[in-house]
Amino acid sequence: MARRFAPACLVFVCACTPGPEDGAREAPTAIVGGQVAAPGEWPTAVSSGRCDGTLVHPRLVTTAAHCLARGGPGSFAFGEARDHAVRTVAVDRCVGHPDHERRKGADVAFCLLREAVDDVPIVPVLSACEAAEHLTPGATAILVGFGAAGEEEPGGGLKRWVEVPVHGTQAGAREVLVGTREKGACTGDSGGPAFLELPDGAWRVFGVSSRMAPSTDLGPADPCAGKAIYTSIAAHLVWIEESSGIDLTPFEEERCPRAARPP
Repeated sequence: MARRFAPACLVFVCACTPGPEDGAREAPTAIVGGQVAAPGEWPTAVSSGRCDGTLVHPRLVTTAAHCLARGGPGSFAFGEARDHAVRTVAVDRCVGHPDHERRKGADVAFCLLREAVDDVPIVPVLSACEAAEHLTPGATAILVGFGAAGEEEPGGGLKRWVEVPVHGTQAGAREVLVGTREKGACTGDSGGPAFLELPDGAWRVFGVSSRMAPSTDLGPADPCAGKAIYTSIAAHLVWIEESSGIDLTPFEEERCPRAARPP
């Protein structure tokens, strides 16, 4: 799949680098099976230390609801290394989805920042109609996270990315299954983003890392790689916007004409 420059330039980083597959780099082999992000790559992927998140608006970060179990994060780190952040931004408050413990597909939360981050290029959230058209089996997703690189290779704290296949959705399209046994998410990637490139080269963020899917042999889930379950942001856009008071889809009419929107 040919890709244009990815959303990869931090304004406050000196060098602006092109996307992860610009012909100058080898394709990824394996987060697990992936590679460490170069300076400025995937700048909206952030870390709280315990979990990851995605800057989807200058004042709003999406993350997983289970990441709030022991209290919300106090701040998010921007940059390529969790412990050597380019910038740390304090959190005002976090809100987890009220149905998180009652039904599948509600492992999503958002955190409002105390100050707006206006110098990081935002990747728009995938809309409902875009998800219905493009988030289909066989599509390619990019997972980004600060977690471990494998069971015996902790390596947590460095931002990594990996290209994986989309297998489909479940739980009423509130969850998306991605990854393989060689490439995928691992411990510490919870709350982090999944990106999708549209046919016109535009990028969207569509998922929040939730958990690993059960193994096919009905045994316990693999702790790393295998199929990972990402909560669909599109399925919870109305809740996020109403609860936060922030419009994440200001160009919804252009991107998703009313006649093309899912019921």
